[in-house]
Amino acid sequence: MREWRSERIAGGICMLAAVAIALVARTFRVGFVTDPIGPRALPWLAAALLGTGGLILVLRPGDEPDWPPAGPTRKAIAITLLSFALYAVLIGPLGFVLATTLLMTVLARVFGGRLLPGLLAGAAFSGVMWLLFVAGLGVPLPIGILFTRGG
Repeated sequence: MREWRSERIAGGICMLAAVAIALVARTFRVGFVTDPIGPRALPWLAAALLGTGGLILVLRPGDEPDWPPAGPTRKAIAITLLSFALYAVLIGPLGFVLATTLLMTVLARVFGGRLLPGLLAGAAFSGVMWLLFVAGLGVPLPIGILFTRGG
């Protein structure tokens, strides 16, 4: 059994990221009253979950995965990373609903789904998420410059 498995290294990186998130979260100051927990709770929760997951990977790694991945897996990883990067760029101009629909369609294809069902599922998911955030929680999401008058 090798001493340093890739999962232990990934777990250590997750734990370092959790510490960094917690250190940055300590500096958050909110000048207005919000809900009882406040906006400071999200980064603390993320740090706790990331740190716990990293600790589990360090203490109990599984079987060593095949690394580097085979050609088709490497291609799927590259397409997924590229699609998330494009999503971050396109969410402003295209808006949440259209950009999320496109992302979900690409991800469905990467995981072996058919185009039309992936497109329909992506549209349904993005529509429900938009309703949840905008109508239900009052969180504004970008509608896109393509759908606004005068840019």
